[in-house]
Amino acid sequence: MFPQWNGITGKEVSTPGGKQYSALDWPNDRARVYMDSHPGVKITTEELPWGDGQKKLYIAAASGQLQPDIFYQPATYMNRLANGGYVEPVDVYLTKDDLDDYFPAVMQRDRYKGNLHFWPWLTYTSLVFINRAIFKERGAEDLLPTNDNRTWTLDQFTKAAQAVTFKRGSTDVYGWAAWFGNPAHWFQPIWGMGARIFSDDGTKIVMTDPANHDLIVNGLQWYSDMESKQKIMLPGLASAQSNPITDAFYQGRLAMVPWQIPSYQAVKNAQNQGKVTASQFDLWGASVPANSGQDPHPYIEDGGWTIFKQKDGAKLQALMDFGRWLGNTDNERAVQGNSTLPCRKSAMEGMYAGDPFMQFAIKTAQFETPDLMLPSNVIGGFFGLLTELDAMGQAAISGQKSPSDALQEGQKRCEDSLKALLAQQLPTQ
Repeated sequence: MFPQWNGITGKEVSTPGGKQYSALDWPNDRARVYMDSHPGVKITTEELPWGDGQKKLYIAAASGQLQPDIFYQPATYMNRLANGGYVEPVDVYLTKDDLDDYFPAVMQRDRYKGNLHFWPWLTYTSLVFINRAIFKERGAEDLLPTNDNRTWTLDQFTKAAQAVTFKRGSTDVYGWAAWFGNPAHWFQPIWGMGARIFSDDGTKIVMTDPANHDLIVNGLQWYSDMESKQKIMLPGLASAQSNPITDAFYQGRLAMVPWQIPSYQAVKNAQNQGKVTASQFDLWGASVPANSGQDPHPYIEDGGWTIFKQKDGAKLQALMDFGRWLGNTDNERAVQGNSTLPCRKSAMEGMYAGDPFMQFAIKTAQFETPDLMLPSNVIGGFFGLLTELDAMGQAAISGQKSPSDALQEGQKRCEDSLKALLAQQLPTQ
């Protein structure tokens, strides 16, 4: 199990010298409940670290040893195992009720070569986290989007960021920050310009193709201008060795940041622990900016319960029964533990009722980004090229290279890395 939240509900907080909570609390509780109702079934749990856990799974797949029977897997990583034939398709086990209950977008984006290879469980999406109190402080609330999906153009977004960049006494307050250690965050506005990284089949890097070149150059220039000309972005992010954004946001020195929705639970926990020290803090959300006429393109991804290939038919059936149970309506509602969204309509009913922030987050799940699921047959897909894409962004934003030169170098580095990743595919079973 890759860690999702600590404790059973995600609301528990470990205290020094007191009770400690872990990412295995919920899986252990679910295993106990299932075993109680299924005599003869034995379930053991193991936590896999996000850092090298995927590598362990790939080694287990290739060697045929120490494979977990069932495990949580994000779609971008699951597809590589599916490409090698290492995991079981679940389609024949899906009932009509299942198909009617899952959101159509989940069924569409998570199929690999026509098959679904996990029991869908949760959905991550992203939005702009906003401390609306800073906009109130500056009398700039009218610059926030008011339409139903809270969409805005990059020009509107930039104007809003400028309005909340100021000096509060001796403290500099900035309008915007994006961490250049993960392009799934900072590239979102560039996707919103209509740019693409991969060809539709995921086999080529197309950033310098005529359809994308100017869009990406303009996107990199947009960031560079915010950093060096308009000075509305938290400085030094291109070269920072650690992420300073969270502290700045909690301290009221930063108005807007693009985060995944699990950060919402982290913010609430930080508030309960007194780590949010801003004198005024009013959390609000909006869509990531996009060009006029373009939908927002947030980082969105589903995850689910994946089953390694089984030789024993009876065991396979038992694992499919368990996978279905882990992904049932009640267990999907548990994903409130890390403020994510369920994949079933029945689980969404009444979920986050009375929580305006998450009610809006649900709306953002209608938008998606094709690049995030490509290429589907290499390690982590899009995430296999994080280093190369981050280097491109860092070079442009820091002024080390012009946006055009940074793009040319980024294209070459991504091409070389994609070629190497394709050569490292798991052997097909």
